[in-house]
Amino acid sequence: MIKKISFMALTLTAILSLGACSDDKPTTTGEKVDEAISKTKDVAKDLGDKAKDVGAQAKEAAIDASEKAKEMASDASDKVKEAAKGATEKAKEIAADAGDVIEDACEKAKEKLDVADPDC
Repeated sequence: MIKKISFMALTLTAILSLGACSDDKPTTTGEKVDEAISKTKDVAKDLGDKAKDVGAQAKEAAIDASEKAKEMASDASDKVKEAAKGATEKAKEIAADAGDVIEDACEKAKEKLDVADPDC
């Protein structure tokens, strides 16, 4: 059992030693800190670029929404004007029809009363 534990400890030490000998990785704490700072700056720059892209997209979407709202308001205004014009014309027709009905009723009443001037 002791041989097995000793062998495992020796193997672990060898693996850790070989892993520490790589030329690509920093070997000192200062180098590790420098690499971490560099990676953090890269990530921050990437996030900044992405934030700018998102901001530009948001601005474009806001402009599109504003233009669409103006278009919809203009369309609504045109429809209200058309409806008001139609309502005015219909009111004039109803008034003319009412006037005709009143005139006809007046003429019939004068006719029944034998009035000399049948025009109303």
